[in-house]
Amino acid sequence: MNITHNKNTTTDFDNILDNNEKILWSDRPQFIPYLLSGFLQASFLLFFFVVWWISCQYATTENGEPPGTFFTYLPLLMLLWSASSRFFSYFKTKYAFTNKGVLICSGFISTEVKSIDYSKILEIDVNLTWADKLSGTGTIRFYTGNTETDEGTTTKLYDSLEAIANPYEALKAMRAAIS
Repeated sequence: MNITHNKNTTTDFDNILDNNEKILWSDRPQFIPYLLSGFLQASFLLFFFVVWWISCQYATTENGEPPGTFFTYLPLLMLLWSASSRFFSYFKTKYAFTNKGVLICSGFISTEVKSIDYSKILEIDVNLTWADKLSGTGTIRFYTGNTETDEGTTTKLYDSLEAIANPYEALKAMRAAIS
């Protein structure tokens, strides 16, 4: 099996590697699919803004003025914040597999590096959305036992490598590193 290693992504991880730890695979997300996945998550805000804006065009207050403009544009501001933070976080987002675990570097204003030991990973799956299928990318998700409970419903929390080119090949590289 041919394991890819993007030299441009390794410098962020060099400071946290153990003495006998080696990077076996590294890459960064693909730009357009990464941005689109963030936009799709925020598309509800765009829909809400359009509905709210249209309803405000026909609504008036007692003195004949339209309702407050700040609240009218709040969903749009939230959408712009979501899109811009996704755009700027792309430049700090990098992923790697080592002989000991998974490394995820991300951030918008600050940089966060997360290390997940292979012994902590309970489940691994590859998720392909319709946009991923069109672009040849996918998301590799890792479940380490973390959950969130909301109103009695427990949800698994996944760490993920989003918009990875050839996700099945990356998964094979990780499985080779584990064994």
